[in-house]
Amino acid sequence: MNNINQETQSYNEIPNTYQIVNKVPEKQAIVLQNTNKDYPIQLRVDPVTDYTALGITVLASVIVSIIAAMVTVLLVKDSNKNLVNTQRESQDNLFRMQKKELNAKSRSERLNQIREFASNINLISNQIPRMMLDINAYKFLQPSNAELSNKAITDFQTELKNFMKYNYNLRLYLLDMSAGEKLIISNIEEFIKTLNEIFPIVFNIEVYVTWKNFNEDFEGNKLKLLSDKIASSIENYLKEEWDKILQLSE
Repeated sequence: MNNINQETQSYNEIPNTYQIVNKVPEKQAIVLQNTNKDYPIQLRVDPVTDYTALGITVLASVIVSIIAAMVTVLLVKDSNKNLVNTQRESQDNLFRMQKKELNAKSRSERLNQIREFASNINLISNQIPRMMLDINAYKFLQPSNAELSNKAITDFQTELKNFMKYNYNLRLYLLDMSAGEKLIISNIEEFIKTLNEIFPIVFNIEVYVTWKNFNEDFEGNKLKLLSDKIASSIENYLKEEWDKILQLSE
C-alpha cells in the first residue's frame, strides 16, 4: 500500500517546470556555420546593369555639354561683336562731334577775322570822301599853310594804304567764292575804281569843291552808296555764315 502511494506521488510530481513567456529577446543573431573550410561562405549581390540605357545617358550628357559649350561660344562671340560695334560707333560719334566742333571753331575764328577787316574797310570808306574834301579845302582856303595841306594828303595816303591792306587780308579769308563773297569783292573793287576816278579830279582841280559840288558834279555820292553796299553785303554774308555755324553745333 505504501509503495502504491509513493508511486502515485512520484507520478503526480513534475520534476522540471517550463514557463513560456511572450517576450521578444533583446538581441538576435544569425550564426552561419561553415562546415567546409575549403569553400567559405560568400555573400554576393549581382547588380542588374542596363548598358544601353547607361550609354544613351552618357551620350546625351556629352551632346548637351557640346551644345551648351557651342551656345556659350556663340553668345560670347556675339557679345564681343556687339561690344566692338558699340565702341566703334561711340568712337565714330565722338570723332564726328569733335570734327563739328573744330569746324565750327575754325569757321567762327574765320568770321571774326572777316568782321574785323570789314569793320575797318567800312570805317575808312566812310572817311575817304571827307578827307578828299579836306585836301581841296586846305589847298584853296589856306594856300599859305602848306603844312595843313601836306598833313591832309599824308593822312589820306595812310588811310588809303590801310584800306588796301584790309582789303587784301579780307580776300585771303574769302576763298569759297560763294555768291555772298563774290558780291563783297565786287563792291570793294567798284569802290576802289570809283575812288581812282574821282580823286585825281578833286586833287588837281583849280576850284574849291563843296559837298554839294562833290556829290553832284564829281559823283561823290557814288562813293557813299558803294560804301553802304560794302557794309550791307558783308553784314548779310556774316549772318548767313553764323547761321551755318549754329547748324553745325546742333
